[in-house]
Amino acid sequence: MARLRLLSVAVAVLSACTASWNAVVRYSDEPAPSDESAAAEVYRAVLLTLIKDGWPRMAVLTDSTASLGSFAAVTTLGQPRLPGDWPDTLKREVRAALQDPQLAHVGDRTVILQAAMGIRFHLIAPTDSLASPHAPSSRLQLPPRLQLSAPGFNADTTIAAIHLDYWCGLLCGHGATLLLARRPGFRWRVWNYEVHWVS
Repeated sequence: MARLRLLSVAVAVLSACTASWNAVVRYSDEPAPSDESAAAEVYRAVLLTLIKDGWPRMAVLTDSTASLGSFAAVTTLGQPRLPGDWPDTLKREVRAALQDPQLAHVGDRTVILQAAMGIRFHLIAPTDSLASPHAPSSRLQLPPRLQLSAPGFNADTTIAAIHLDYWCGLLCGHGATLLLARRPGFRWRVWNYEVHWVS
């Protein structure tokens, strides 16, 4: 009887944690394909968010060896902070994703390109940006530059973090950390972001 009571309490606590996460985290109801990696799904979700926010469907995909461009002014806003009103269990899982060593690396170009092709987001290499038939003819209207980190995950890959840097001109650019979440069997969805720098 005592074991049953303890089990009931544990189920109630876990249900309360999940319910409190639902007040903060937005999940996708779209089923995930079984043949895609978690990283590919994260890149897909990030690129779809850019499209939904009105960004062009084309960018130069840069890596750590390529400069994003020259900035007239940059305001640094600091590193991601976890809001105090988030449930402790959510803060712990987000912290785990932010502390994943993979987050410090540049994203896998092949995986990013595959994710982009699946949603018709055209990414070109920095060396091809002027020679591409998709590149604007005027040097003043070069395509924006995008840099993505490798995603960091929590232990059960239900929370992910990714760094994004975007440059679109002299006084146009920003860097941010995006937080994503998924329920097992469903697609990733960006539910929070924090800007580090703006130009």
